[in-house]
Amino acid sequence: MLTAVSICEQVIAGLRAIEVLIEPKPRCIAMLSHFFFTKPGTMFRLFAYTLGMLLLTASAAHAGSMSFDVAKTSSCGCCRAWVEHIRAAGHEVKTSDMDMASLTQLKLKMGIKPQYASCHTATVAGYVIEGHVPVADIERLLKERPKAIGLAAPGMPAGSPGMEMGTYREAYDVILVKLDGTSEVWTHYPEKQ
Repeated sequence: MLTAVSICEQVIAGLRAIEVLIEPKPRCIAMLSHFFFTKPGTMFRLFAYTLGMLLLTASAAHAGSMSFDVAKTSSCGCCRAWVEHIRAAGHEVKTSDMDMASLTQLKLKMGIKPQYASCHTATVAGYVIEGHVPVADIERLLKERPKAIGLAAPGMPAGSPGMEMGTYREAYDVILVKLDGTSEVWTHYPEKQ
């Protein structure tokens, strides 16, 4: 049975967890705590507890999951394998199949020049992800948030996510495609036998 004290303890824990997840200004948490403790009534406390838990759940779900839109051709097996690589990391993926001409036009429209192209094009959080880019690079991109179009793994490098060939991996670069169309190496993956 929930007592007023246990509800208060749970709300305080929830507020502290929210503070850690969304990092608001300390004054905001102080205001929430003051509001919570100065209002009488169990219904208000229950409402505040429920609201805190909902915010905590929503923040935790948002912090750990990304939502991808992937454009590919229907016959591309390595594209499907890359999608599974992203899903295995806990992210949501929506795919759209299109013919190669439409896919090529989409890439150009999104700022992906032919030298950066691969077999599929994804978008996530305002960035374009071209080809077999490892999820760790995408997570780093979203953490650092550079001013860029996105990341590309040009071609279809053997051993990259979705292009696995046992333990073999050819050397390849994940490229940061900048807003002005230039690029730089984001991550270099050396050859691995």
